[in-house]
Amino acid sequence: MKKIALITQHQVFNYGSVLQTYATQKILEKNGFYVEIVDYISERWSNKKIFWDINYENKSAIKKVLYKIFRLPIVILRKVQFRSFVKRRLNLTQKYDVYGDLVNNPPKTDIYMVGSDQCWNSFYNGVDRAYYLQFGDKNKPRVSFSTSMGKEEFTKTEEKEIENYLKDFSLISVREKVSIPLLEKITNKPIYNIIDPTLQLSAEEWNKIANSKRIIKEEYVLLFVLYDEDLNASTYARKLADEKNLKVVELSWQIKKKPGVDILMSHKRPEDFLALIRDAKYIVTNSFHGLAFSVIYNKEFIIVARSQFNNRIENLLNIVNLKNRLVRDSFDVAIFNDKIDYLKVNEIIKKEIRESNKFIEKINLLKS
Repeated sequence: MKKIALITQHQVFNYGSVLQTYATQKILEKNGFYVEIVDYISERWSNKKIFWDINYENKSAIKKVLYKIFRLPIVILRKVQFRSFVKRRLNLTQKYDVYGDLVNNPPKTDIYMVGSDQCWNSFYNGVDRAYYLQFGDKNKPRVSFSTSMGKEEFTKTEEKEIENYLKDFSLISVREKVSIPLLEKITNKPIYNIIDPTLQLSAEEWNKIANSKRIIKEEYVLLFVLYDEDLNASTYARKLADEKNLKVVELSWQIKKKPGVDILMSHKRPEDFLALIRDAKYIVTNSFHGLAFSVIYNKEFIIVARSQFNNRIENLLNIVNLKNRLVRDSFDVAIFNDKIDYLKVNEIIKKEIRESNKFIEKINLLKS
């Protein structure tokens, strides 16, 4: 059995990050690999950075400090919720606190792999050499599995650096099709397009780890907004709920309920995230993985465009022919009169999974 050392963003306090890591591990295990998750977290996502480096404009220095002290218990609880999932569900290597530790004492493996999530999004991570597999035995194959750039271009300086790092890769696949021309130009290698790993597990497989109980007894619209970029999402959810005589349930890490929200679900586990999507009547979100799990669970949804980094969402909506579900300037409840044809959507996802399996077959043929 070949061993894969997978590096990804598994320790970010984010539902999508931990669930895509779990999915990647499971997919590779189903295909006969033994997988270990490299327990590395970049400095940009360290506890210190998450706590201190949030920018609150138009606030005095004292108010900024007081707010950060006030939110410390929230940060700690969030950390506990996600670390618990990671320790129970993922096969971890030893802990690597800094990139130098990876270079000096790398995991022993047959194949080094990076993916999925936004490991190559330089806006969030810079050009982190760990996510370009610049560690470990140089004679072992290096593979990118559905890695996301999260944007459409690099700076010229980044391009030059990345070109040098990707020379070592045997196989490269990315999540967004818009990334392919840029990476082909940089690497002069074939670049494959693979859908996000979360979509490669079925609803039945996700239900094995989801909270089996129904958390909200009433019928509801689930509102799930990342990065406090509401951009009218809560207004749209309220309008939809009033039209359909439903409750608005918001899943959030905030502790104050927004106007128009009936029930606030705060500080929930990844298992609860899955259950809340599974049992919702409708979804209103700006999250890529909010979209992905809406598709997995065959839910009626709308996506409220963010101010930037929408190409991941647009890519998936294009794949499943649901571009009309992306809302930018206005919202009309009538969009839900046109039900999503999930027979067609599910067939498209099955086809995409077959393409992913073909890519995994190429990984299996690599000499280690």
